[in-house]
Amino acid sequence: MVRYELQRLPGAPKHRGVAEEGTPLAELLDSLNLHNDVVVKLNGRELDDDFEITYPLCRNDVVLIFDQPEGGVGKLINTILRPVTKILSGAMKLLGLAPKSGGVSVATGESPNNDVTQQTNRARLYKGRPNIYGQVRAYPDLIQESMFEYISNNKMVTEWMEIGYGHYNISSVRYSESSLVAMAGASYEVYHPGTVIPEIIQGYAFDDVDGQELPGTNEQTSNIVNQATTNNLLAGSFAGGQFYAKIEKQNEFDVFYDSPKPFSVTITVNVSYNTASGLVTKNINVSASLFNSALSE
Repeated sequence: MVRYELQRLPGAPKHRGVAEEGTPLAELLDSLNLHNDVVVKLNGRELDDDFEITYPLCRNDVVLIFDQPEGGVGKLINTILRPVTKILSGAMKLLGLAPKSGGVSVATGESPNNDVTQQTNRARLYKGRPNIYGQVRAYPDLIQESMFEYISNNKMVTEWMEIGYGHYNISSVRYSESSLVAMAGASYEVYHPGTVIPEIIQGYAFDDVDGQELPGTNEQTSNIVNQATTNNLLAGSFAGGQFYAKIEKQNEFDVFYDSPKPFSVTITVNVSYNTASGLVTKNINVSASLFNSALSE
């Protein structure tokens, strides 16, 4: 019998088996569903590209196969390969013409969840995708910046995280020590490998509004919320940065009397005064804050 050992990935357990005496080497390799890059050793000697892969295996032969996936999924060798094909392939590589297909990144690394300290949600820049072993309380890695938005005056936070490489059974999702599903408006969804994510909204950070004065409700020139006009000014004075006016009671002014104070208003006063060239009449606009109002007899 012919013995063979197959190692799929470095460090992975070896798969051992036997083949019939006289089996061509190409047939054995084709039956193992290998990737595009492998290293084959026959009785301890590594085979080069010129070795005849139709070689019939002899009794007590030992074949060591190291599968090295490097992009592209398919069988490495089939029975139609000929030495001339290998020579042509070698010439193309020498001339730099042989394309090398790229594969999906499977770079993985140690997860902080396996450490005793520094267990927290964070972005692990320039690190491999985390591996988790056993049953743990996982702290997923942030894979994009947290997105904050206000919906119906409630601050909502959306975060995308990666638990690790592969399939995991996930339960008891928490925010700090509180169950996430017990929080009003909170929810989560798990996407396993191979699942299509319908939409990912990308958020962008910007500086907060600071040091800017925003006009009040009645300070907007384009949209007047409440307005009242009177031609009966009984008394008026302007002193100490304050303006006092006494008018006859009119229903149009009730909204200003009943509104919580202080609030911003814009007052337009029509005044007339004498000058050297004659009587001048014009409107004077004053932006102020109404802080007090009262009824009198």
